[in-house]
Amino acid sequence: MGLKCTWQQNVLPMLRLPLACLFAKGDDVTFIRPAFQHDQPCGANKHLHLLSQAKREIVALKMAIKQAGFQLSEIVRAEVILSQDVDEYQLGELCELLESLPGEVEVHYEENGLLARDIPLASTQLIAIEAMLTH
Repeated sequence: MGLKCTWQQNVLPMLRLPLACLFAKGDDVTFIRPAFQHDQPCGANKHLHLLSQAKREIVALKMAIKQAGFQLSEIVRAEVILSQDVDEYQLGELCELLESLPGEVEVHYEENGLLARDIPLASTQLIAIEAMLTH
């Protein structure tokens, strides 16, 4: 599994389709992002909150993939978007959790610039986990 942490620029929106073509073995590429639960209480320990959010999101992602009729082995890449207030020391345990996803995993921070997606800056530490599947 390749792991790239903490991109300072969000270039994925420009590269999304060409990147999908590089990974695609066949004709079809699917992106799956489960609905995220932002209303969970933060608690006192932000580090534990990030890990609990990640665990919930990984389970939700795996369920969404199965409900869409795909296999987990079809995941070729996962993108994880974190809040800007996540500290570097928190990434170690997060990366261990993400090892349960097959394929390459990229972790980067949310952006609020021109190239940013339609994700508003959030108060939660984990913004989204999205998987790219080929079939």
